[in-house]
Amino acid sequence: MLVLSRKVDGEIRIGDDIIIKVIDVRGRSVRLGIEAPAEVRILRSELADASRTGEPETRAEPVSRLPSCVRGHSTLRALASACRLQRAS
Repeated sequence: MLVLSRKVDGEIRIGDDIIIKVIDVRGRSVRLGIEAPAEVRILRSELADASRTGEPETRAEPVSRLPSCVRGHSTLRALASACRLQRAS
């Protein structure tokens, strides 16, 4: 296992098209942003474990129920930019 330290806004790249960015650190909690192609499945470990054991997965909200600043953005950077613009107006 590779262990890395990053500060807020620090990024880790995996291959050519996956970026993991440290968004925020509060106490023992770290918020990460992940940019990856749509075909890459990203699950929290407890959801991946649940799907292996046959437990029902937590369902994601339909896109139509997401805030308007979220819809239609394929990358974390585009999403963050759109949300900042919406908050500023």
